[in-house]
Amino acid sequence: MTTSLQRNEPTWPFLLVLIVLFVLSVTSPRAWRVVERPDPPIPSKDQPALAHAETPSRVQTSQSHATTSSALPPPLASTDSLRADQQSPRNEEALLPAEVQHQVGADMSQGPSLHKFPPEPEQEDPCLSLTPEQRQMEALSEEMDASPAPHSENLALNAQPSSSKLEDASTVKESVGGGDAHPHHGLWTPPASLLAMLEPFAQRDETRTWVSEVQEKITEVGRRFEAGEDVLPVLQALYALAQQSSSIQTKLDLQPDVAADFRQVRYALIRRLSLWKAIQLAGGLQSELAAAENADWTRLRKSVNAVEQRLGNDSTAQAWREFLNIEEVKAAAQSANRLDAERQLAEIAVRTLQRIDEQAFTEDQQAFLDEQPLADYVSELRFWAGPAVQTASLLERVESYESDATNSAAEPLVLAYHRLARSSQDRARWLARCLDLLYRNANVRIAITEELLNRLAPERPADKRPVADVILNRPVYGSSYAETKVGFRLIPDPVRARVALTVRGQVTSLTYANAGPATIWNDGYAEYVAEKDVEITPHGLVAAPAVIDVENSVRIRDVATTLDSIPVLGFLTQEVARQQAARQRLEASEEAKWKVAAQALREIESETEAQFSRLNRRWQEEVLGPLHRFHLPPTWLGAQTTEDRIVLRVRLAAPFQPGGHTLRPFAPADALASCQIHQSAVNNFLQRLGLEGKTYTVAELQRKLREKLRLPEDDSGEENPHADARITFAARDAARVEFTQGKLIVTLAIAELSSPPNRWQDFHVRAIYRPEIHNDRIQFIREGVVQLVGPMDMRSQIALRSVFSRTFSKDKPWEVSPGFLQRHENLADLTVTQLVLEDGWLGFAIGRRPAMAAAQSVRQHSQH
Repeated sequence: MTTSLQRNEPTWPFLLVLIVLFVLSVTSPRAWRVVERPDPPIPSKDQPALAHAETPSRVQTSQSHATTSSALPPPLASTDSLRADQQSPRNEEALLPAEVQHQVGADMSQGPSLHKFPPEPEQEDPCLSLTPEQRQMEALSEEMDASPAPHSENLALNAQPSSSKLEDASTVKESVGGGDAHPHHGLWTPPASLLAMLEPFAQRDETRTWVSEVQEKITEVGRRFEAGEDVLPVLQALYALAQQSSSIQTKLDLQPDVAADFRQVRYALIRRLSLWKAIQLAGGLQSELAAAENADWTRLRKSVNAVEQRLGNDSTAQAWREFLNIEEVKAAAQSANRLDAERQLAEIAVRTLQRIDEQAFTEDQQAFLDEQPLADYVSELRFWAGPAVQTASLLERVESYESDATNSAAEPLVLAYHRLARSSQDRARWLARCLDLLYRNANVRIAITEELLNRLAPERPADKRPVADVILNRPVYGSSYAETKVGFRLIPDPVRARVALTVRGQVTSLTYANAGPATIWNDGYAEYVAEKDVEITPHGLVAAPAVIDVENSVRIRDVATTLDSIPVLGFLTQEVARQQAARQRLEASEEAKWKVAAQALREIESETEAQFSRLNRRWQEEVLGPLHRFHLPPTWLGAQTTEDRIVLRVRLAAPFQPGGHTLRPFAPADALASCQIHQSAVNNFLQRLGLEGKTYTVAELQRKLREKLRLPEDDSGEENPHADARITFAARDAARVEFTQGKLIVTLAIAELSSPPNRWQDFHVRAIYRPEIHNDRIQFIREGVVQLVGPMDMRSQIALRSVFSRTFSKDKPWEVSPGFLQRHENLADLTVTQLVLEDGWLGFAIGRRPAMAAAQSVRQHSQH
């Protein structure tokens, strides 16, 4: 998907990485490794002295953070995005609507029950019942009322800020980031994209009245916000309309396409209701939040101390201190004059962040900065570097992102979240949580069933081995024959991903033992069931010791003595030997049982440890490694285990990038595995390629992408006639994708393309791909011509199409294959059963082939 005129487009390798994430979703790294301390960054302008910093030696690390610089955590296993406190869903998820909870995987039944909103049964479609949503929004209000706050703040439901916080209209128009690219008259920003989504339903008989009432209430919300009046009564009426829409949804379900569109309309409405209520409870559209006087000075000092403790005292650590201006920040944070300290910190923060943003870090240096103490410190600096958040401007930025879901539109919104989240104001942090759940949600969701796990379980061959042991202090010899089966059992848990590795074994033995003059032959039979409880966490697999249950039986098959040749005496001797063996049979059986259990546990622990290490290594090398190489750390947003499937939810985003925000597509009920990927995950990756504002020749761009993506050299032998053409990408959103209306749309923003004697400026290249399932593979095939959007004549259109038609070739579709389907014989009857691209999501599922599924249904029906 580049202008490299090759097939190695940056979109495609990222999708491959996500497929690997899907395949390896039940494993993650557990071992800590020996790593090197990254060399300190060397600013090219303001700190030449750092060029002489010493390069540290390799050091041994452990899972616990060291307090000195001689023991650093590994760069890929200790980042802020994979903190231990993120192993379970955040408590604030229960504060938002049921639809939002559906997106974040929370249990709707756990919300508080209010008498005026009686609970209703949960529906298969989370949009069919909005009563839980009302309960959760009321809980949000209650939390805001109950939150402890400084005496200077009024947190009543219809609270307005003090007069010192009010602004005139010109001040309110400032953006969260300082400038306003979309001038707007007044405080209220209408939800343009939501109103546009409502329009088609205004023409339908089933929805006309409902749409009219919703539009009327939205207008009333805007009027009240502008006038500074209480908006909550109108929002309550909108909640009632949202609840009424469940019956409309049921009627429309007979028309799948219309029903899907209406479901998105309802979810878009619920997002606005959540946001508007949050803004009202935070003081309305005239509020200013997270100003410098609302900084949390205690947390700032703790953050500085944590960084100092993390760095230690060697020369390399000192270079990092100077680069991050630790001493200056520390002095300002401890100043008694708060007003002077605020000005100093603002100046230091701007200077330090500019240095960080301009520095070209190595992979290890960037990973080092991603560690929790340093990431928190940088976030503190970003609080001081930006202006206060104006709620009116925040609403405008939200609507800008709702209308144009690009990374550039998301930046000021995410920046506002970070500033609000680090304020000492309760209402600011509370609004930040709302933004986080609505617009920084999971953008990758993976579900895998117990059945598929058991299909992937390794088959163990039967094991025949000699026996040479001691039972009851007597040598025992013979042979044993063991058969084992490995499987998985899911352990239901609402907030964790848990699975029990189950090993079932049967051991048959033929042995003999010498007891004085007698030799006793025994037939032994043992059955055991061993389980090892494994939890999937952001840091890896946490496995409990295996437990085992053994049932054992021993039967005397024959007895022989040295006196058998003597009549009568031989018979008596055999009887005595049998009686003695019978008396000791239970004791011998217990000892044999213990030995079977001990041996089985040893083998299970040894083999699982080796397998876990191998899978962890693959997870590290094939998933986490590439993601961290692009500074796109996965943030664990939660997990859930039901009786038949594990669900994992992850956000792939740098700290100032967005997550998912629209309603994801539903996977088929009979899917054995499914994955949904929001376009924000792909666009976040594309942004991390660093194409914005850069100039390359086509050959240079090919080489850059091949190196960054670690792609093989092109061996097609085709010469590129445009290799010397120079491309300058736009300063924002240089490359992006959209998943919409069943299509994959790829867009390149070009500031200039020159191929002497021709030059073209300021245009977009757009290619549309349709998905197909062919031979268990997902293909994306270009549809129609490559579109060029910009000021150019027909001759230029023809010339440029010839260039980009090679880049987005119709003859070379992009392919993705769930490779494990071909590698495992037990999966021969499975295929890709779903492939949808809608509302910003790409969703696919693995299930039985239609013919196989029909036969399975017939068999199950006949059994019943």
